[in-house]
Amino acid sequence: MKLVLVFEAGGMRNAFTSGVLTALWTHGLRSQHVKSVYACSSATATALFFSSNQLPETTRIWQDELTSFRALNPARLLMLDYPADLDYVVD
Repeated sequence: MKLVLVFEAGGMRNAFTSGVLTALWTHGLRSQHVKSVYACSSATATALFFSSNQLPETTRIWQDELTSFRALNPARLLMLDYPADLDYVVD
């Protein structure tokens, strides 16, 4: 039996998509088990990494970017702003 995967995206939703796919990857799901992959927007990169069996790379990118001081900076609270630079995170 072959699966068809549909990846939802739109900024931060791709972080969730990547996390779920990583959990499936950990349990042995690979591109050879999938008949088709459909993706849009930011999920396209995740789909490409999955399709080329390089999914751990996209997980590393998400972790590096979202834990960087650029993405989350508590000093922004002193400026009465959100601690996360939302424009950076969405980009």
